[in-house]
Amino acid sequence: MVVDAGVDRARDTELQRIAKEEPDGDYYERYRSTCPPANVVSGAEYYRIEAMGTPNQRMEDPPPISSLGMAIDRIEVLEKKIQEKQEEVREMWRTDKYMQGIYEGWPEIGLADWDSAISIHVNTILGWGLSYAFKARRSTYEHLSKEAKKEIISSLEGWIVQDDFDKTVARFPPAIRYRVLAFFAAMRIFKDGLRLFFQNPFWYFQTDGEFENDDDESHIESAFGAQLNTLYQQFNIGDFPFHHLLAHHWRAQTVRLANSRSIGCLRVRRDDKLGMSNKALQEKKAHEHAAAMLKDKTFRYLLREPKDEQDAEDMQSTLAYMYTRMAGLARGITTGQTGLHWKLLDGVPKNFFLSSKDVTVVRHHRLRSSSLALNGREVLAILSPLFFRSGSFDRDHKYDTTAIPAQVIVEDRYGNMDAVFSSDEDAYPRKRRNKTRTAKSSRPLPPYWR
Repeated sequence: MVVDAGVDRARDTELQRIAKEEPDGDYYERYRSTCPPANVVSGAEYYRIEAMGTPNQRMEDPPPISSLGMAIDRIEVLEKKIQEKQEEVREMWRTDKYMQGIYEGWPEIGLADWDSAISIHVNTILGWGLSYAFKARRSTYEHLSKEAKKEIISSLEGWIVQDDFDKTVARFPPAIRYRVLAFFAAMRIFKDGLRLFFQNPFWYFQTDGEFENDDDESHIESAFGAQLNTLYQQFNIGDFPFHHLLAHHWRAQTVRLANSRSIGCLRVRRDDKLGMSNKALQEKKAHEHAAAMLKDKTFRYLLREPKDEQDAEDMQSTLAYMYTRMAGLARGITTGQTGLHWKLLDGVPKNFFLSSKDVTVVRHHRLRSSSLALNGREVLAILSPLFFRSGSFDRDHKYDTTAIPAQVIVEDRYGNMDAVFSSDEDAYPRKRRNKTRTAKSSRPLPPYWR
């Protein structure tokens, strides 16, 4: 409590005087009846009064409103202004969302889901390769001729170092070496999908039924789609970031209009006639491209022979499913505001380092995520490219931002020592391997603490 010091001293003096005059009387009650109470206030109230004054002091200047009617009119005017400002803020929010391209269920695949969607698709394609590619117990692959090996390496230009087949495969870790053709098949499929569905977001756009009764399976894109893509590339020319933003915005809106479909869970009703027609066309062309890939001689080098007719049908149908999913993935990403781009082997670091944000080793190296065993080793191949994004209105005009690191295969001749003994790799003779288990060998063993 805060008490006025002067009042406190005066009270003590008066109480002492009354006590001397009436020793037996109730001098305190007499004092209260003759003296005003002390100015006793709380600490918070004391400082509030010092800063703002008493209520009576604050009411010395009354407000200019002199009647209740004027007050009501003033309140109505203020409420109207508040509503106008709220509507302005809502309109700004809607405009911002529109420029970002996020409204009414668009995009089909959000920016945050790109990484998982592409990674799952890469693993699915690799799973197909592991099921249908040729497996060998030796890493030399004697069933392939020198010319066939040369064609395989040439067909993967941009995805693997252009060196001799046997020399390159010998530098892979054992877990990859004995089934390397499965990895090569996955690279070929993903490379073909990028060429068909990602390079031109308008590849399936047609006028007057361009693709109807078209038996040419090598026909990649329509003439109208090629013209639209040329126009889109013209929009992207220049070093002005805002031009790229507008070009990506135009591309996203065009793809959305061409693939407009009703979404029941979001209660979004659209005219889906064109969208359903284009979806059916994409699936049809994806099946044709898958059939064309199976007829490719170099691609057939990588595959095993079908066990029977049913196995051959399963091989073709599952590959067609891979292509259909890849076409859908490309469509879903291109409905977004941001543009997706990629870099191949020549665009990633030549040597692997764990601290790099642009590359990550494939899990078949069988290493711990924090292992430094491969630091400084040469990158020999990529299972998936380095993806980066550009042209988003919600990225402060940032350009070339890494979205998904490349999955790479790094030089690792010995690999994990456990993998050497547990895999089907037969590069080392059986006797030699048994000897290294029981006795010291003159040949130094690779480090196993990886």
